[in-house]
Amino acid sequence: ESIESYYHCFLKLMNDLKRNKHFPEKIANNLKFLNNLQPEWSRHVTIVHQTKDLHTDDYTQLYDFLKYNQKEVDELKAERLAKIQDPLALMANSNSPYAFSGTHQDQ
Repeated sequence: ESIESYYHCFLKLMNDLKRNKHFPEKIANNLKFLNNLQPEWSRHVTIVHQTKDLHTDDYTQLYDFLKYNQKEVDELKAERLAKIQDPLALMANSNSPYAFSGTHQDQ
């Protein structure tokens, strides 16, 4: 899921809350926004926690920062998917006793 599609879903949720006259604090909105991102975003979520004031900034500002990093996250996701989809890579990284080992001896 791209940051744009995630943001639009979150924006819809926030608009629904406003329409129902429910106005959570900025920090609650920001934490909800950040904590529900995909794992690929964890590095950038950490950066946001370290560099932004979650009490005063709002989720639109956080989105702008994260969107700037979309390309890097897409590359990380592609690398992760390539590892998952390559059966030889899975076998090489497996701890299973049924995985092929590098030292096979004929009897």
